[in-house]
Amino acid sequence: MAHSALVMNNHRLPESLLDDIALAIKTQTSIPPLPKGITVEDAYLALPHLVKRVTHDRPGGLKAGVTNTDIQAFLGLDEALLGMLYDASAASDGLVLPFVKGRKIECEMGIRLNADGSPLAVGPAVELVNLDFSVPEDLTAGNLVLCNMGTDRFILGNMKPWDQFDFSLLTEVEITVIHDGKTRLTTSPLDSLGGPQSALDWCVSKSAMLKLPITQNCVLLTGTCGAALPGEPGHYEVNYGALGSIRFSITDA
Repeated sequence: MAHSALVMNNHRLPESLLDDIALAIKTQTSIPPLPKGITVEDAYLALPHLVKRVTHDRPGGLKAGVTNTDIQAFLGLDEALLGMLYDASAASDGLVLPFVKGRKIECEMGIRLNADGSPLAVGPAVELVNLDFSVPEDLTAGNLVLCNMGTDRFILGNMKPWDQFDFSLLTEVEITVIHDGKTRLTTSPLDSLGGPQSALDWCVSKSAMLKLPITQNCVLLTGTCGAALPGEPGHYEVNYGALGSIRFSITDA
């Protein structure tokens, strides 16, 4: 359903718009045409209302997005964006998913948080993102936030206590994505926001500014390291060296 105008009372967007976006997210279909002029500020105010429509569970945490400075410049941004995770989106190692057109695979670092935003544990993470705008011109910074940057599923690897983690190891760790026996990506866990320590500081500060919720033992994903990969059918192993591996499959169904 197209929406021809915005209702801007207290920067709130039409309820029907949020309903339509939430339905597209839940059914993994294309985002319907969006009205022009949705700002990042308006979208952040609407984001918790969208998340409530997608899941009745408590929010699963936070995620940094658009951490690549070249993409930020293209979208007219001077910083990354912040999104929310759905509690039901957490998945286990060995996950098997059906193929969905447009789904992307992102290598990240994951952090478990206390309710006050302090870190509990850190480790490898993979996020599977699904965001397909039916109108290509709708790819704007505001619309990315409004659609929660395509939050879909995420997998955490072996998490180690934050206060026992040797962060100097991250300068030596190489993330390698192997798809059906072939290397598709090699990158660094420091590639997004300078690594988990600086990502934690920015994300927790930004969430407080935006009044986005942090709950006990929730997850923070620190943003894409390297390029996002197309989620083609096959078996994936994402190797984080000494930090361990994450495995999952996408079926050709």
